[in-house]
Amino acid sequence: MHFHHHERKENKEDLAFKLYSEAIDLESKGMLNEAYMKIVEAVRLSPNPVFIFEMGLIQLKEGMREGIDVMVQAIDQAQRTGLDVSQWIPRILTEAKILSSHGKTKLAVLLLSGVNSVYPNSSIEQELSSLNESPQQIGGQIQSELSPQVSSQSSVSSPKILEYGLPQGCNWSIYAEGKGFSSSTNVLYLDPGKYKFKVMPVTCNGVTYYPTPDMGYLENGKTYYVNFFKRSQTSIPWIPLLVLAIALI
Repeated sequence: MHFHHHERKENKEDLAFKLYSEAIDLESKGMLNEAYMKIVEAVRLSPNPVFIFEMGLIQLKEGMREGIDVMVQAIDQAQRTGLDVSQWIPRILTEAKILSSHGKTKLAVLLLSGVNSVYPNSSIEQELSSLNESPQQIGGQIQSELSPQVSSQSSVSSPKILEYGLPQGCNWSIYAEGKGFSSSTNVLYLDPGKYKFKVMPVTCNGVTYYPTPDMGYLENGKTYYVNFFKRSQTSIPWIPLLVLAIALI
């Protein structure tokens, strides 16, 4: 009887892999909706990080912001189970470039800094800093994506930091040249000048968020992007993700 049970489990895994390959094929043809349904079915059968990563990527391509969290958690889980995640990096970089070229730089920054927080990688960091260094063309567009809490009195030439990932109203702070600056909106203006700065972790509503990158260099007219992430739990966080994925169909 035990043998039959094992056999069924194997077939389940085989079926999941078959669905995964079909999903990849459909995705390459641009049939995202069909690909998504296949990959969710694969994940239901087997919560393999490879399938979960694919599910997150398709969600992101479909315009779902939470796809990034799903991909980041899949990478984290894959590393814990000893899987080589370097094979995913080219696809992540390609997706970030596509997002950026479609004016979705904020999402590209979120994706890259999310991946980098669980899998620090020089090619990801390079792409991230090139996005961070070209705020002139995207500053206005990011501004309009954010809630309209930006202080209009601030001088345009002052350096500023834009934050993503914290719940609304959370206070966050940085230290620059020995002085503390803080903000409860998603933008922080510094006095004009050049700064080496460090961003502090934030505890808000009992949850601690960690910044990535957590330090940098600022000068007048430059915008810097910082993303806050919850530290990964040690328990396997798939259940809420699966419920989310199934609810989204």
